[in-house]
Amino acid sequence: MYWLSFNQGKTVEEAASTFVGTVMNDSIQANDGYFLLETLDSQGKWNGYYWFKNSMVDSIEYDTDYLKKVSIYEDYWKQDKYMKPSLSREDFKAYDPISILDLAIEKHKVVTVFTKEDREFNVGFVRKEGKKYKLNCISLENACSLGDFAFKAEEVVFIEIDSPDNN
Repeated sequence: MYWLSFNQGKTVEEAASTFVGTVMNDSIQANDGYFLLETLDSQGKWNGYYWFKNSMVDSIEYDTDYLKKVSIYEDYWKQDKYMKPSLSREDFKAYDPISILDLAIEKHKVVTVFTKEDREFNVGFVRKEGKKYKLNCISLENACSLGDFAFKAEEVVFIEIDSPDNN
């Protein structure tokens, strides 16, 4: 289990985020340029899959007292049938952004996407049109459509999929 500090410095709030979880692609030292993290919240509850580029990570910690605490909580929540992901590791054919976006389309999943040029996260249902993707952005407060957001997979620096907040 790892604790990652993620600071893109571009959001409206200009705030850093931290994520706790298990890296799915081989190892955190893998030279893929990105990784997929099975995340947990501060109470050890399932929190979704987060894909991001290595360049977005400021620091990585492991074997800390905090991570040991989260691990204990995680063991407790594993018994709760409502705290499990709807996607399994086997659903991920690969860990690149195209494969993850295509999985979201196939499974009709709401995703959160952040590109190099964004100032805030975009949330919605994704579809593919030619070589571009379009996100039908929705408000998480009332599920109203906020319009389309077009992007290319190579512009993406962060994807959240199968999050309890987005399901």
